[in-house]
Amino acid sequence: MRNKFIVVLILSILIFNSVLAKSNISEIKYMKTTKEFSIYNSKASKIIKYFLILPEEEIKIRTVNIDSLRIYSRLIFEENDKLNYKYLIIINNEERIIKKSTRVSTLSKGLHSEKISSFNKYLCKLDGNTNDIIIKNLSIQKLLIKIRGNTIKSKDTQIEFVAFSPQFYQDDKVLIIDEKEYTYYTPKSGEIKLILEGPVLLKIISRLVFGNHITKKYNYRFELYDNAELITTFQEEANKSAKAIFADYQNRTPSKGDVNIIKFSEGLHNIIIKDSDQNRELIFKFYINKSAVKLEEE
Repeated sequence: MRNKFIVVLILSILIFNSVLAKSNISEIKYMKTTKEFSIYNSKASKIIKYFLILPEEEIKIRTVNIDSLRIYSRLIFEENDKLNYKYLIIINNEERIIKKSTRVSTLSKGLHSEKISSFNKYLCKLDGNTNDIIIKNLSIQKLLIKIRGNTIKSKDTQIEFVAFSPQFYQDDKVLIIDEKEYTYYTPKSGEIKLILEGPVLLKIISRLVFGNHITKKYNYRFELYDNAELITTFQEEANKSAKAIFADYQNRTPSKGDVNIIKFSEGLHNIIIKDSDQNRELIFKFYINKSAVKLEEE
């Protein structure tokens, strides 16, 4: 009888602990969402996912055992470099209008080279164990929203990349950075060509070659074509690098590397990097995500 009582007691404790553990689970449930939009942050070397909320669109979430939310917002810029915007937050039927101002980010871009603003953060305190929340875009701009709870771990991913050599180019140049060598490629007749099998992320590092010791800054551009279609034009501002030097290219100084990441869908992609401007020299280095290499090997 005594043994039976102990068994029952142990089972009761296990059931109670299980119920207690479930009651303490913290989560954000997405009840209504919009299309996801990924940006690349060059400082953190991470791809970060946001929700793209068009004007008058909204997302709905339900929080469980969350004390507060951190709401990160950005804009997709079409032309301007500075904009004001606002969005509505409804928490358990209580409305708040959030007004923000932002500029174009120098660290983040969309995966198709979209101009993205710097982020704004709004800290939202919550009462009660369960909260129903709506976030609605009140501006005419395309709004990007990312939500983090104080007990929710970030799902931002750090992508591993491996170097990739193009199939068509003019020449290669070796850069030395912190005693390590990196091979860059120059266009042939203004073009570099690559063939990739998607889905894949292509990381492009571009540098301007300075030919004198007077000019310290220079604007440049280049174009990206996929299967003969112009996808985007990159416009960069080059500044002389304080670390990188050429291994064997006298009286030349490379600029700091400008990083862009482009996402390509499933299928074959004939990619052309086209440098149409005259009287200056660009060099390029390419990487693809390591997981794409594994898929290709399989």
